[in-house]
Amino acid sequence: MFRIIWPVCGVFLLATTQSAFAAKPLGPPIEEMLASPELTRVAAGVAREKLEPPRVRFEITDRFSGESPDELALRLDDQTYSDLTVGQTYIFAWTDQRKVALLRKVHEIDPDGPSVVSVRGLSTKALYEDSPEIRSLLTPRNMSSADDAAREIDALLAQMKREDVRSRDLVVAQLFLKPELSGQMSRAQADTLRQVLNMPGLSAQHRDNLLQSALRMNEELRTPWLAEEYRRVIILHGARHDLNSFVPGLVKNSAKGLGQIGEPADVELLSILLYANNPGVARVALRSMDRLDRAAAVARAEQAVERGWVAKQTRRELEKYLENGSKAGN
Repeated sequence: MFRIIWPVCGVFLLATTQSAFAAKPLGPPIEEMLASPELTRVAAGVAREKLEPPRVRFEITDRFSGESPDELALRLDDQTYSDLTVGQTYIFAWTDQRKVALLRKVHEIDPDGPSVVSVRGLSTKALYEDSPEIRSLLTPRNMSSADDAAREIDALLAQMKREDVRSRDLVVAQLFLKPELSGQMSRAQADTLRQVLNMPGLSAQHRDNLLQSALRMNEELRTPWLAEEYRRVIILHGARHDLNSFVPGLVKNSAKGLGQIGEPADVELLSILLYANNPGVARVALRSMDRLDRAAAVARAEQAVERGWVAKQTRRELEKYLENGSKAGN
């Protein structure tokens, strides 16, 4: 007879508030997930039964990190509970502890029982559809050689191409927050990354993270296609963005990237962003324009001020730029 442990709503390494980010920089999520097996355990199990929402009973089949009983009743969030398919095998990180209020490094047993964790910095629960790649990535090991890095990159890219949104959230963040991997990519891996970027339905946040990862690749692997990706983002989204979405960040980082690897002719495209409804986007676009062709940037800045269609904060930035005759933002 199996003993059921009622999982905790433990968010162990995992808080997504700005104050938490300020306290500790985000690291690669897989390493964080595996860092403290006494607090966060990683296991595979078959979803046997949906209990009272949002709990699910799992039969444990494999243990990757820390100890897990033969059976667990884990608490999920409503969306994950709804998406879960009974009878399917999942790999998940769970905890039966929670942080003690006001004591950041002290934990206690969660009275609400065990739960699947939310990895710090990610918007999804750490519950993934079973695959060889996710098993490989969540198996603790020392990754020190170039061959180890190549295997990790291959697994990350292969998992990105799967339909499992939660695991894509994990592996995109892993590549982004482990920047040394991008510099070790091969031609074939760079080609696979391009394929991922061309996948339909890729979220703005994932596209942004992947484009930033691509910028870290060796120059010969990202020329000329990465600059074209940046141009495509700017053309697609234009200057009016949903300020409650990840789109302004995607456009801003695309403008920044284009300023690093673009051509003087890109000033014309970037000048569209001077009229953005997000002043931060306009500010970065101006910096990139200045970097690519200062004389053209000055002309476009003067034109934007004369037209008067720019946001008030952007106007101040443009006027400061024109008065100082220095690089934008200095």
